[in-house]
Amino acid sequence: MNVIADNFNTLNYTLLEPRSDGRVAVSKKISDAISQSPAIALKIRSIIRLDNPEIDRYVNCAERTRNSEVREKLVQSICYLLTQNKFTPDIENKILTQIARPRLKKINMTPADLQDKQKFEISDCPDKSHRIDRESHSVKLRNTNLQWKSHPQIASNESRLHTINNVLNWVHQSFDPDQAIPLTLISIGAGNLLMEQMIHLNLVEMGVPEQYIRWCCIDTSYRKDLDKNNGMFESYKKSRKNFSENKDKDYARYFSTVNAYLSKSTDAGKLCAQARANTHILLLTLDPPTPLQGSVPEDCLTLTGRPTAPDKANTVFFVFSAAEDKEQLERIDQSIGASSPLVVTHGVRLCFDQGKINFTLSKGLEGTLFSQELKRLLTTAFEKTSQKVRDGSTTEQIQYLQSVYKTIVEKCAMKYGLAGTAIPLSEYQESVNQLKRFFFDSHELTLPSAHFNLENSKSTATSYSYSDLRQ
Repeated sequence: MNVIADNFNTLNYTLLEPRSDGRVAVSKKISDAISQSPAIALKIRSIIRLDNPEIDRYVNCAERTRNSEVREKLVQSICYLLTQNKFTPDIENKILTQIARPRLKKINMTPADLQDKQKFEISDCPDKSHRIDRESHSVKLRNTNLQWKSHPQIASNESRLHTINNVLNWVHQSFDPDQAIPLTLISIGAGNLLMEQMIHLNLVEMGVPEQYIRWCCIDTSYRKDLDKNNGMFESYKKSRKNFSENKDKDYARYFSTVNAYLSKSTDAGKLCAQARANTHILLLTLDPPTPLQGSVPEDCLTLTGRPTAPDKANTVFFVFSAAEDKEQLERIDQSIGASSPLVVTHGVRLCFDQGKINFTLSKGLEGTLFSQELKRLLTTAFEKTSQKVRDGSTTEQIQYLQSVYKTIVEKCAMKYGLAGTAIPLSEYQESVNQLKRFFFDSHELTLPSAHFNLENSKSTATSYSYSDLRQ
């Protein structure tokens, strides 16, 4: 006997020598199968009705280790425990069938799947305040709070199902159960999680082991202090509870902002870095974030998200108005929310992107003397920033952008008789950009991954691999 400590667990595991009696042939087949996918051992154990908790521990350890020597020893121990049984021909056939199991089952959803009245209920959305919502309806999984809103031009039932099928098809083509590499599904604007639930249940039905499916759900509506008086947070809380049912607590995580996710640390380091190094990344960006938005004039600058503290913000939004409107302007951040995006005719959006500052002006400002001077001041202010700020944390960058506002007000806005305010936001589109930069523009990506996008009822899927990034 020898003892090896796995890097992912402080427990020591006693490793036993493999069996060497007359059942070598069967042991070899089992060993080869478990070497490719340790979880097969749990299925074999259920066939031979062997109750041994050590097998679960060994399987868990073998799936997580990247040390080939440790993994081989663990497989030997699993095989030793399994092959101590007298296999009848019937049991042996069942085991061999399990080892030679078919690949993942192909699944495609259709609108007819939503017509099952025992599972789903479809109703008109109660909110008629937005013109664009008048054609929308809600799809809800019965006896749960899991739901989505649907609109023919924004996010129809058909386009949502197409997005789900894009995910399922990618997994069917790219995921290999024998490699024991998990899937990390990151959903932005997750809302009430019906799409995520349908993806999860179909992945399991396809044959993806449930322990290989890990969820990270991000939505600004998951803030604990959000609209407690009208029960909005409680609604999302119930959805998360329904979604978490029958899933391991470590495989469904929730965050209100992307910054909160990217900064989350575990015992082994940053959660996002572990996901990038050891799992397939499936990024789901479902535009618009739930719930649906109202119609927006094309000449306005629109931001969807929520005001937040600098350590959770990724964007600073400057809003300008006539000086006499200053008091009203200072209260504008109270009206911003996921269901009511900030829409202004005179505004500037600023964020950092890989050491460079990006600023977008509303069309109402473009071409004015004020905007020309504004651009010059912003460019000059950025050139004076230290490299430490440019390469620093998002919090440092946001605090810097807020400080730039003072310069703009003193040297520009007041000169033109304008009032202004600066609002740190966790902004949806910049959140998408942050995740795409971290996972898909990084040369550290080592496993095939993909981005699934739903925008204006158009569903697309883009695959990424390490070889793509090296070119």
